[in-house]
Amino acid sequence: EITYGDWSSDVCSSDLIQTPQLLKNIIRNDFEPLVLGTHHPIAQLKQDFYDRGAEFSQLSGSGSAVYGLFKNESDVERIKQKIGDHYPISVTPPHFQIDKM
Repeated sequence: EITYGDWSSDVCSSDLIQTPQLLKNIIRNDFEPLVLGTHHPIAQLKQDFYDRGAEFSQLSGSGSAVYGLFKNESDVERIKQKIGDHYPISVTPPHFQIDKM
């Protein structure tokens, strides 16, 4: 189950888009501590995302995937090079710009 942590009314969606690491304090997956504590390859994958520039990374809802939010395309390429031979990767480019909101 995904639950929401400390949500501050001072945090708006444009803050989250510009600074996705704020999500660490807002979104929490209750399965993540158990899964990361018992499945080292998944914990390592999440760490690899952060080591290669992810602003935020998390286990998906039921744990079928690990995802990361990156600001730079070069960081996305770095993680693809690191894990691409071992795991399927799907990259979704951004479809919006903050100045158009």
